Amino acid sequence: MRSIAFAFAVLAITSSCAFAQDIAAPIPAAPASSSSIPIPPPLPPIPACPSAACAVHPIVVSGDGQVQVPNTLTDASVAVSVTYSVKSDINADPYVPPTPAELDAQAKSAYADATKRTASVLKALGNTEAIRVQTTSVSLQQTYIWVPSQNQQFAVGYIASTSVSFRIASAAQGTLLADLISAGATGINSVSHTAEDSALESGKQKAIAQATSRAVARAKVAARALSISSISPASGPALEFRSLSVSTGSSAPPPVPQRALGVAALESPSPVPSDDSASSDSPGQTTVRAAATLTANLVGYNLL
Repeated sequence: MRSIAFAFAVLAITSSCAFAQDIAAPIPAAPASSSSIPIPPPLPPIPACPSAACAVHPIVVSGDGQVQVPNTLTDASVAVSVTYSVKSDINADPYVPPTPAELDAQAKSAYADATKRTASVLKALGNTEAIRVQTTSVSLQQTYIWVPSQNQQFAVGYIASTSVSFRIASAAQGTLLADLISAGATGINSVSHTAEDSALESGKQKAIAQATSRAVARAKVAARALSISSISPASGPALEFRSLSVSTGSSAPPPVPQRALGVAALESPSPVPSDDSASSDSPGQTTVRAAATLTANLVGYNLL
């Protein structure tokens, strides 16, 4: 038995040595083939910035402009309103409401009166330099009264109403409105002030110029305020303007409702304030505003 175990041990040691020799043997190189894919050469290193033009830093700034344009025109609207109703005693017992025929007669009378008054107002406007004259509304509505003994309301008549709008030079506003009251208008709906279209356009162009100029100046200030060192001192700083966007708008005081104005209150137009500060609106001015957003590249500088 001992001789058999010794034989197996010798065989195992011999096999292990042969396996170790096979692993240590070098692997033969593969034969060259004309169809093998060539390996590309490595990419060259990225070159350093050769000039100041490589250093580009964007700057985005904004500028605003504001111009006051005098209001020389007045937009106004006057009302004609008349009421016709059947006289009735709400304390009568029993209460007798108006008949349909009576109500129909009141409607016709109210409408005819309002139409006549409106025609007189339009004629008065036709004798002036008013423009954009138009009838903007016409209405005919029933009127009611409450009868306590019946615990309900009854129709007793009609209200006929019209509105006429127009534009006139502000200097003639007060006199004209008083004349329209005399011609048949029963009230004034609203009065607002505005500027000539050409004046508004001129103001818009000035506001845009202001906004753009301020944006450019702020871009230069921002460039100087940054802690920077020139890559190319000989060339000095450079700002390349890339894009500019501009928006505009205008605002005027809102229309003023006229409630039960007497003729004395219409003798003169709204005064034009002497303070032409660009920071506030007034009845005599329209504020035209512009905003500019400028994008520029700061070229030739390194940020510290």
